[in-house]
Amino acid sequence: MAEPLIGLEKFDVLVSNPPYIPNGDTVDPQTLKHEPHLALFASPSTKYYEEIFKSVPLIMNDGALLAFEIGEDMEQELTKVVKHYFPSSNFSFKNDFYGKLRFLFINYKKEEIMGLDLNIAKEKLENHGVIAIPTETVMGL
Repeated sequence: MAEPLIGLEKFDVLVSNPPYIPNGDTVDPQTLKHEPHLALFASPSTKYYEEIFKSVPLIMNDGALLAFEIGEDMEQELTKVVKHYFPSSNFSFKNDFYGKLRFLFINYKKEEIMGLDLNIAKEKLENHGVIAIPTETVMGL
């Protein structure tokens, strides 16, 4: 999703309303009439959040604000996902004007050891890539 942004100057703010409605959920007929299905449905519901989260180290500055609209029942699921991708970042969930939990805010904290971005390293390792980490760094962990 973020491929067009990779290689450009990094950003300080990201605002997104990715698709998050699980396939098969009931949706207001007016919404279905006016919104493309591609903009509504995701399986699993965190699919597009995770795609964005994977790209954050490549497109966002340290200290960036990430803001998302979420489904009102996604707090527990997204808490796990946020902690997986951004273990050192602060995040919070907020209610909309109707009192429904609808927003996720993340203050992105870049995670590094001796200049190595840990999010990128973790992604490469999960995809069976090879990463060289200086011995003194490993010994200090």
